[in-house]
Amino acid sequence: MTSFVFAGPLYLLLFPLALLPLLQAKRQPTWLFSSVELVRVERRSWRLRLRPFLPWLRAIGLGCMVLALARPQWRQVESIQPSHETAVIFALDVSNSMKFQDLQPDRLSFAKQLIADMITERPSVPLGLVLVANQVYIPMPPTRDHAALLMALDQVTFAEQMGIADGSALGLGIAAAAGLLVDLPGTNRTVILLTDGTSTDSAIDPLTAAQAAAQSGIQIHTVGLGRSGQSPFPQRGLQGSYTVNWESQVNEAVLQEVAEISSASYFRAADMDIHSDLPHLIVAESVNSFSSPTPQSRDLFTSWLMVGLILLLAEFVLRQGILRMLPEAG
Repeated sequence: MTSFVFAGPLYLLLFPLALLPLLQAKRQPTWLFSSVELVRVERRSWRLRLRPFLPWLRAIGLGCMVLALARPQWRQVESIQPSHETAVIFALDVSNSMKFQDLQPDRLSFAKQLIADMITERPSVPLGLVLVANQVYIPMPPTRDHAALLMALDQVTFAEQMGIADGSALGLGIAAAAGLLVDLPGTNRTVILLTDGTSTDSAIDPLTAAQAAAQSGIQIHTVGLGRSGQSPFPQRGLQGSYTVNWESQVNEAVLQEVAEISSASYFRAADMDIHSDLPHLIVAESVNSFSSPTPQSRDLFTSWLMVGLILLLAEFVLRQGILRMLPEAG
């Protein structure tokens, strides 16, 4: 859609100044000639017939310069796809391995903050949440009520604390998330899987689930949480809470392959503190059309300014030259 707009419309208030040459032209001074023959010759001249157009040249030139100051622009905005044509499901691992503290304060809290940041990047887009443990739980199907989604996300904790059997049924989680999207209209449907990549379910392989989702046109972006090696893990004993260093396994190879199968991207979140750019990177890669398009503008300032200067210069040259107000002495 193309529209003509002014970036500085307040300058249009100066437009009445462009009409001053026309007002001044109505108040022509009285000239004294030494001979009426001069007047009689001039009346027969084509110059006299063209002189009334000089104020118009100046007025139009000044008007063009005022328009230039107002910064006229042709602005083209791509039509935004209706929000019902796009949807995202966050598939979040809530198994005990998400307790590792190689991300601060732990992997699950890091992932929840990451999801919350991504939610704010997608206004008016249906978003949903799937929790992956030994089984799959759906606290929030695709909805535009982001406030309710954030409330549901805030209540998410580790599987055992929610009374859910521990485990990481990643294949089942991918299949369940894709199932929420497969019947939705549109072409931009995405699953964002946040996990350490270690699957404990042999019923549905993550790669098989990714292939099935890809055949339905669903992309699966993966976010690897944590890093392999010794990492602090919280424990609770008689003396209270303490941490021990346990071996952690982050299966990045599986997460990368899941993303590749569906022509999506893999992101590695292995910093000790949440990286402020990571949510924006994921949003940019996953659903570019979710963000409002930036208008493409063509500024006409220079064009209008040049037209105005040319008209004013032409008026000055004509007035001082062949259309001068007084004839030369013969």
